[in-house]
Amino acid sequence: MKIQYHFLLLLIFLGACSGQVGKKETKSTEEISTVTQQKDSFPAGEVIPSVNIKDNGYGSFALYLPHQYNQNQHLPALIFLDPHGDGSFPLDRYKGLAEKFGVVLVGSNDSKNGVTFDQTNLIVTSLYSEISSRLKIDTKQISIAGFS
Repeated sequence: MKIQYHFLLLLIFLGACSGQVGKKETKSTEEISTVTQQKDSFPAGEVIPSVNIKDNGYGSFALYLPHQYNQNQHLPALIFLDPHGDGSFPLDRYKGLAEKFGVVLVGSNDSKNGVTFDQTNLIVTSLYSEISSRLKIDTKQISIAGFS
């Protein structure tokens, strides 16, 4: 319920700030969440600037896994939305805190100022689905943050 509340607040905030840019086809949450994928292996302790989203065939995200990350423990995650579409930017700045507190960092390379509410919804939903299926994270501890 807490994730849904934060997600709803984010969507309201981003909807109020978004401009009108070309519309893209969106998928429903049910369509996105039914995709099952094998857990991937990524190196810990370094910012990976671009990981392709397998779920919908377009888009990418930056990823930082703290050294505590392993296949036996689910860690919390923090998704960053950057206004310039540079997912690595916030990860470079917060990787020290990720190490200290054992948090997986994800930065959208597709979010940026001017995207529509529907596009933002697709980006966030795709990221949530993607990291839930590909990484060992605690899906009850996913937060979203934005830069402006």
